[in-house]
Amino acid sequence: MIPPLLAMLIAGRDHVTDPLDIVWLLVAAVARWASPSSGEDPAPSCLEAPSIARGLARALRAPEAPLEGPLALCADHELNASTFAARVAAGTGADPVHCVVAALATWAGPRHGLASESVEDWLDAPQPPPSLPSGGFGHPLYPLGDPRAEALLSLCDTVPAAYDRAVAPPNLDAGLVAWRRSHGLPRGSAAALFAVARSAGWLAHAAEQRGQRMVRPRARYVGPPLEG
Repeated sequence: MIPPLLAMLIAGRDHVTDPLDIVWLLVAAVARWASPSSGEDPAPSCLEAPSIARGLARALRAPEAPLEGPLALCADHELNASTFAARVAAGTGADPVHCVVAALATWAGPRHGLASESVEDWLDAPQPPPSLPSGGFGHPLYPLGDPRAEALLSLCDTVPAAYDRAVAPPNLDAGLVAWRRSHGLPRGSAAALFAVARSAGWLAHAAEQRGQRMVRPRARYVGPPLEG
């Protein structure tokens, strides 16, 4: 998933500066990822859609899927790792496309945007292991349960039975996996939906950061006392 998304953004796209156009670039990249061997470029049809939600639904080959709710739930989450990366890039004066590239590269870690893949592997196992996947359950900000996951699960016709046996409540990633399974979207759609939705948040944060000081955290020595 990540290589085509990144490639689409950095291959001769420096001239694209409008935030909405950048989100549409991601929709087009998802369309090409979801139909790698169709023989015909699926992106133009997606780009003719009346909204990002409709275009992404076409890209994921689920034209009737109601993506508006999941997209809204994923659009922003304060200063998470990928958003912080976007703000760092914006503070240096990087253009909007490269701010999204910085964010997407950070998002690509299994502890962030690709946590949904570990949930998919866990659910696809013949017998889900007793230990929870590395991502998908529990969230340090929501010890009583991630409200985004609760909202997503309320939009599902069915919820994986394994979720009821989990010792920690599902977070956004597990909620996205349950939603995509309930609506019959192809595997990988949870991560794709997350990336497209969060790109709107990245661009908003980058616009706010641009023109401010560079983001420059300071380090503090915490090792053994220095002699002399």
